[in-house]
Amino acid sequence: FTNQACLFRSLDGQYVALARECKLHPTGRMLGCRGYEESPDAWEPNITETVAYWEGYAYGPDGLVQQELIRLEKDHWEIAVAPEAPCISLHIPSKARLDNESVTQSLAQIKEFLKTYFPDYPYKAIFCSSWILNPALAEMLPRESNLSRFCRRFLPMTQVAAGNDVFNFVFRLAGPPEDLEALDENTSLQRSLKKYYMDGNILHEMCGCMICDGSIE
Repeated sequence: FTNQACLFRSLDGQYVALARECKLHPTGRMLGCRGYEESPDAWEPNITETVAYWEGYAYGPDGLVQQELIRLEKDHWEIAVAPEAPCISLHIPSKARLDNESVTQSLAQIKEFLKTYFPDYPYKAIFCSSWILNPALAEMLPRESNLSRFCRRFLPMTQVAAGNDVFNFVFRLAGPPEDLEALDENTSLQRSLKKYYMDGNILHEMCGCMICDGSIE
């Protein structure tokens, strides 16, 4: 995932990811996402560097790439995670505990494990790919819910995605049913997601990046 972005950190601790070397739908989604497979107006962002600044297109809070060109002055910004920098891939087990305390403890164990057994591996960030990392999901849930808090630990970035994982993990289906009306409504999460899809939306899986010197809120 690190080839599709360069992450920058400001002097006051803010983070911005600029998109690079990928093909995007005009909506800012990665071209190839279900429902956004083709477009005559597809575009390819990249990053321009000068002596004084970097210039490019940023991933927004929704994980989509914005079409407004922004400039990051070098006297206020620095590269936090360069393209193709060494990173750790994080997997979320299907029965993982995602309460804040358990996640914090697990991340601490990851860092201790790497420090002990791979002390020379200079990783810069932790990456994850999941439907849970789509900010649209967090908007459906209470801000302090486990899923919402977990999502906010990561900087979201669009990726090529089918949008099927939500059916696998929430509804226990292989993919979207022919009739969305038949989806279960046994939990508040199922009810929210069912409405989201019946309104014509797709919850695409997203890539998330967590800088290793602290969570991104």
